[in-house]
Amino acid sequence: MILLGIPRIITAGDSISWLDKFSEYSSPEYTLTYSLRGSSILDLTASGNSSSYETTITTAQSLALISGVIYFQAYVTRVGDRINIGNGQIEIKPNLQTALVPYDGSSYAEKTLAAIQATITAKLEGGAVQRYKIGNREVENFTLKELTEMEGYWRFRVNREAEQRGDRPSTRNLYMGFGHERFF
Repeated sequence: MILLGIPRIITAGDSISWLDKFSEYSSPEYTLTYSLRGSSILDLTASGNSSSYETTITTAQSLALISGVIYFQAYVTRVGDRINIGNGQIEIKPNLQTALVPYDGSSYAEKTLAAIQATITAKLEGGAVQRYKIGNREVENFTLKELTEMEGYWRFRVNREAEQRGDRPSTRNLYMGFGHERFF
């Protein structure tokens, strides 16, 4: 497996360079190319020396990237050959300096948790009706028990996202046992 140096998070408008080193596909015999596809399209050709390649995304190129998740494929080519050496996802973060509208960087899980908590608050303050009927249409809302169960689930998802971003330490337990191995 080849470890690629492409960053997994890119902010639109930033210039970025990274180095890939692998001896199997040395330059100038091979050319390294990254193809990025999704909400944006960008092809990058790396410049290389004997055993490493430097790839650069200019400010102008990254400024054109639309925020969201895009997919990449890295491949090397030489006359008559194309070899896929890796692929994955990149998250494109928006350039807040150029944002013209208010920006909410909350994830789907964070927004869902906030909506559930607002519904619980409204229900506790008496502002939410459990069931109502208008003409032949009838609507029944979630019970407080159902809402608190959903809140627990979405809180778990928000915490997991924070752990994955490195914003908080893992809350998962690690169990270890020390004992004697028995041979029969």
